[in-house]
Amino acid sequence: MLAATSTAVFSTLLFNRNLLQTSTKLLINQNNSLKISSVRNLVAESAAKNLEHDKLFKRIDLELRGHDPEVLSSYTTFVSNVCDHLEIEKSQVTETPHLKWLLTTLKDKFAKKKYKVQYEVRTYIRFMHVKYLTGSTASTFLEYIERNIPEGVAMKVTYTEICNLPKMITSNSTANSSPQSLQ
Repeated sequence: MLAATSTAVFSTLLFNRNLLQTSTKLLINQNNSLKISSVRNLVAESAAKNLEHDKLFKRIDLELRGHDPEVLSSYTTFVSNVCDHLEIEKSQVTETPHLKWLLTTLKDKFAKKKYKVQYEVRTYIRFMHVKYLTGSTASTFLEYIERNIPEGVAMKVTYTEICNLPKMITSNSTANSSPQSLQ
């Protein structure tokens, strides 16, 4: 009895670490073949119970901001090429008018008003949408483009996830629909 529980605990630990291949090799060295088959069945049963669905994203919005328009256009070309290579559906890159920020200061702390300097900062903005991704593909895609982001470019990511309706809503709708169908 003790050996059976220890193999079950051992198999669940190995399954949680996603080491199904190595677990059979380790058990072949330590146990006989009869216990190996029972451990494989336990792992298969626990795999069926712990089945998690991957997230589905209907749309991922990418907002790119930068002060240099050439660097920004180069990076948007890179992102669209990544989408093409990974066969990800994307939208066209939309460009909004730049934001201008003016700062007027004196040249020196103690200078007169006629010695003013104006600084102008322009921020260029590009939008791009990526459609219909799974959670694992989205995380891989976003990690890859974030690691290759150039200096002076900022990225804002917004997710639109597809979710099931809560059980409370679906159970109420099925309970309400059955009496109406009888009448």
